[in-house]
Amino acid sequence: GDGEQGFMDLIKAISLVAVIIFLARKGVPVALRHIVHTRNRELFLVSILVICFVTAFVTYELGLKLALGAFLAGLVISESEFSYDALSNILPLKEIFTSIFFISIGMLLSTGFFVSNLPMVLTWFGVLVIIKALIIVGVVMLLGYPVRVATMTAVGLAQIGEFSFILAKTATSQNLLSDSDYQRFLASAILSMVATPFFIKAAGRIGYAAQSIFARKANGLEAISAENAESELDPGCQVVIVGYGLNGRNL
Repeated sequence: GDGEQGFMDLIKAISLVAVIIFLARKGVPVALRHIVHTRNRELFLVSILVICFVTAFVTYELGLKLALGAFLAGLVISESEFSYDALSNILPLKEIFTSIFFISIGMLLSTGFFVSNLPMVLTWFGVLVIIKALIIVGVVMLLGYPVRVATMTAVGLAQIGEFSFILAKTATSQNLLSDSDYQRFLASAILSMVATPFFIKAAGRIGYAAQSIFARKANGLEAISAENAESELDPGCQVVIVGYGLNGRNL
């Protein structure tokens, strides 16, 4: 496209991100602190929503994506000291919007195309899930976690992520992806999401199986079983967390 216009869009985007970062560090925490002192839970929730919608609207008016604005709004709120309070208030809304999102994704699928191209869809599904799982295993192990944790994480996150739908739709609108390829991707992505609960349920068993195969003691001769790993914990170094709400789970 027009090189000059693209350069101006880039400058605009960089300037916007700079302003957002400034507000995240200086403005929003102060505003939220005053709102929290009112002890009005509804006002706090409304304020969080206003920050999200205003940020998204401003980015859209500047020619950028609504999704980028929503993402930046999340960053702004997460930088404040009240991020966990905001999250606990937003969680019920998150469940509703997530449900609507997945229903709308399902409505994009052509069932006729899915049935007539089932072997190809299953191939895409298998290849994409395996590639993503292998990447996650490598990343988690590079971060220093054991094989069991890396495998469980990979199995639990092997599905095609939601942001991929945005990328695929953009690619289709720019003629980088044909309609048939888009439908194949959509079908395989939905199939991976349907399989996710079963993946998560099996993740523990798969993780322990991987550990029994790959995890060895320092001399590389004896495999460490899950029971041995647990028995080596010092019983005197245990903490009891009373309450299993949002912050309890984080702990």
